[in-house]
Amino acid sequence: MRSKALFRSLFWLVITPLLLAARPLPNPDTFAFGAELWVGQVERALPFLAQSGVRLVRINGLLWGEVEPTPGPYRWHTQRQLEHDLRLLGEHGYDVMLIIRGTPDWAERTPDEDDVYSCRTVHPDALDDFQQFVGAAVRRYSAPPFNVRFFEIWNEPDADPDYVGPDAPYGCIGQEEEPLYDGAAYATMLEAAYAGLKAANPDAMLVFGGLLLSCTPDSPMGSGVDAVGDPTCTQPLFLRGVLEAGAGDAFDMLAYHAYPFWFPGERDWDIFYENGRYAQRGGLLESKVRYLRSVLADYGLEETPIIMNEGGLLCPPPFEPQCPGTAYEAAKANYVFRLYTRAWKNDLVGAVWYTFNGPGWRYAGLLNRDRPFPAYEALRFLAARLNGARLLWARRVEGVETYAFCRGNRFIQLAWTNEGRTSRVRPLVPDMRVYKMSTAGFLQPITGRTATIDFWPLVLETDGCPPSAN
Repeated sequence: MRSKALFRSLFWLVITPLLLAARPLPNPDTFAFGAELWVGQVERALPFLAQSGVRLVRINGLLWGEVEPTPGPYRWHTQRQLEHDLRLLGEHGYDVMLIIRGTPDWAERTPDEDDVYSCRTVHPDALDDFQQFVGAAVRRYSAPPFNVRFFEIWNEPDADPDYVGPDAPYGCIGQEEEPLYDGAAYATMLEAAYAGLKAANPDAMLVFGGLLLSCTPDSPMGSGVDAVGDPTCTQPLFLRGVLEAGAGDAFDMLAYHAYPFWFPGERDWDIFYENGRYAQRGGLLESKVRYLRSVLADYGLEETPIIMNEGGLLCPPPFEPQCPGTAYEAAKANYVFRLYTRAWKNDLVGAVWYTFNGPGWRYAGLLNRDRPFPAYEALRFLAARLNGARLLWARRVEGVETYAFCRGNRFIQLAWTNEGRTSRVRPLVPDMRVYKMSTAGFLQPITGRTATIDFWPLVLETDGCPPSAN
């Protein structure tokens, strides 16, 4: 009788609105909580990493131009720091996604004598050399003690060189003035890399370089119901250019990036990014993955795994005087819940926070050197409960976002609002564990018979998953 009463309470509390309209989700048992670490920061961050619940670590990266600055023997000794970091991660059992980038001058399609670490496209005559280099790198780094599983070819390759510095760690294969953003050039690189990787280790995984995807052409230019798509949004054509060139079978996983900017107040930063431009399609993170899946489906690739392998909450220039600060750091902690659960809801392989070390780019790091920000504590709390869990359902109803997970016999529910609404939840059963994020970004246990669903995440835990979860 007691278990029935408990289930009725939970049903009244959260499940009813979900079951009315929730869509069944694939079983993402392998969802990866991920984070990126900069080369040279791994050893310092390792004690925090071990407690964080992160299982996937992205590293940028291995530079071809350093290893082979002139044609001939590889100079692996130039990668001592990278190899030290990879060895530490491998020995501690992390899955690693290693970015390979940096065309040497002699191999560039458009040579730049002033920069040995160019992000530009590989010359057709050097594609065999690139294939051999990728194969050598995979043989070296997929084996013990490094044990790298995922190799990503370039970082944000769709970025046009006009917007990228010559030695930047991202870009710059996309060409704004070329048909389909010159995705065909990257297609040749993917095909060469894939051949080299699979010849070296068939079990290694090749990841399509994380797309910047600065806009999606199917998202309206405004937030009104009559707003039309953006005809100036051409960067996403890069993926179509790659697929038109026949490279759809030259990668194992597609990656993309999604960063909203922080602004003060209690409005969801992802949903209301750029004044709500993406709100009709679920927000920035979801709008991008929906667009990517629509393009993949046009080429029969709808089953391709997708990962969001760079994300976070950035502090933009207008608000930099407030960063880092209490309001921004609390918002980051809040967004940790939103980013990972929304990635999970959209059936992504995982999500990677950029960066784990900090303060990081635009202050988005989880650590402030050797001190954790509230966002780190939020990630540790969330991953401790959801690693190995199954997402049962997810729903947004009238601005209230709710999730339900089952982990073993533990039933876990998350809830928050997206635009400052507040509602009371009751009754809470005596053995329910309840946690509430404070406006400072810290999760605290609460007691009593009621709880509040508002902008700051609420967590409900109890023993006994609903029958539908079994």
